[in-house]
Amino acid sequence: MEIRALLVEDDDRNARSIEDALYSLGHACKSVASQEEALAALDEGRFDYVLLDLHIPARSGRGGASIDCGVNLLRQIRDRYSGVELPVIAITAYAPECVNLSTELHRLGVNDFVAKPFEETGRTLPSVIRKVLELLTKSAEARSGSQAEAVSPRPFEGEVLVFHPDKVELCGVKVCGGTSTGIMRAILDKLRTTYPDGRYRSFSGTELARAANAPRGQNAVAEAIAAFRGKVRKRLRRERGIECGNEDVIETTDGLGYRYTSKITIRDASEVDHPSVESIRTRPVRDAIGNDPVNAADDPVNSTNDPVLQSGNGHCGGRSVPEDPPTTPVHRPHDPVSDPVADDDADHPRVVVLNERQRWALAEMKAGRPVRRRDVEREFGVSRETAKRDLADLGDQIEFTGPPKTGCYRLKQPPRQAQARARRSASRQ
Repeated sequence: MEIRALLVEDDDRNARSIEDALYSLGHACKSVASQEEALAALDEGRFDYVLLDLHIPARSGRGGASIDCGVNLLRQIRDRYSGVELPVIAITAYAPECVNLSTELHRLGVNDFVAKPFEETGRTLPSVIRKVLELLTKSAEARSGSQAEAVSPRPFEGEVLVFHPDKVELCGVKVCGGTSTGIMRAILDKLRTTYPDGRYRSFSGTELARAANAPRGQNAVAEAIAAFRGKVRKRLRRERGIECGNEDVIETTDGLGYRYTSKITIRDASEVDHPSVESIRTRPVRDAIGNDPVNAADDPVNSTNDPVLQSGNGHCGGRSVPEDPPTTPVHRPHDPVSDPVADDDADHPRVVVLNERQRWALAEMKAGRPVRRRDVEREFGVSRETAKRDLADLGDQIEFTGPPKTGCYRLKQPPRQAQARARRSASRQ
């Protein structure tokens, strides 16, 4: 298998020199120039090691290079990968601050150092790279020998994939970062979409690339999923003693693309934080319209001028409906809204669950502040589809007011207040 390196270096001349040295070693190389680009590259593809110049900018094209950015990137890499999974070789200069940082960098997990300007004999750049890779190979062989005598890990069975704003966990192990970390999180969010019967939908590489804004299209999606599968296998085996197959989480379907397997159960962090409340997967809004008394003629779920539902994801009787099935909200004792839960039956009250985004939106409206879909997206870093679904699920408690593009959501007013507001509006016209 080809050895791939990620080079983080903002000086073009130095980058070209290092690329030539790696080419001579027979290694493939991807070069990036900032902390932001490095994190995106790690989400998009697989790498065998990182060459990290510590003096880099946080974002490209903005200047402000500093050693702090390189150190912060190292911390972020170690949050995702151990020193065995992804070795990091730090490129340092003969500067006092680099010497003073050496102990801290070792603590953070740097595998080795190489100094600029690179030496032509002794500790050359190629010799340091070969040394690091050889040590890891020997370490892996030693571990595999000891593991052969250990108890076999248990097979991957039915497991829960939990979505937090800043990470995704499988069996309690972090397997992906937050919504701003790259295309893999966007892929995982998109694959959450289900059919009315609860089965996960399949998406082609092109569809996933469009949802994730992947610059290299379906190739970037394929690389990201391959890297994700490898990360899941390694981390579950090491941290939980679980043997996960290559397609136990995301499977490749014949001619249809990718989807979650039936072994995966999806949960939001808010559901896991309240295990006493049973999570209920309800039918999509398109099946409920016309049968649910909540969806009256003036309900935002039915309204054709509601921007939350004008995504073009689906249609029912001329009405736009969200692509994703909604999650039924729940009222808990500490919810900011104290209105009673509507009962479908006096003997069998309907259990409703509110997630943290919905509770926040209702609290904002109760305080008199209007809420728009974009407010939910920005506050929690969620996708447009998630924000649309959350607001659509609150149709019995909120109403959309104003023009489609500039309107907002507010708490529904009692009939008398609504009539008085209508009269005031008519008198001004």
